[in-house]
Amino acid sequence: MDEQLREIKNTIVELITDIISRIDTICDNTLDSDKFTRITDLLDDILALSEGIDVIKGFYSNIDLVELLEKLEIIKESMRMSDDHLLTDVLKYELKDLLGYWKESLPNNH
Repeated sequence: MDEQLREIKNTIVELITDIISRIDTICDNTLDSDKFTRITDLLDDILALSEGIDVIKGFYSNIDLVELLEKLEIIKESMRMSDDHLLTDVLKYELKDLLGYWKESLPNNH
């Protein structure tokens, strides 16, 4: 189980790194006509991330999926309202910070 847990954790860290990078790209390209398509793809990866986190959350008490769900609800609402400023703020300053914290919270066992 230790090896399997390490593999899942390493995959989660790689996925977080990729998601954070994509958040920066999405938020920095404000005139991107494919922005919402890119956000949809990002949300698919966040779903995969949440599934991995769900598997290991019992081993890492400081990782809380409820926080992620709250951020996703705000993202959903901002997209529904077509509020690009709120969407960018949530992605860049809330979701990105949460994912960065999670990444730092996972021990580096590569």
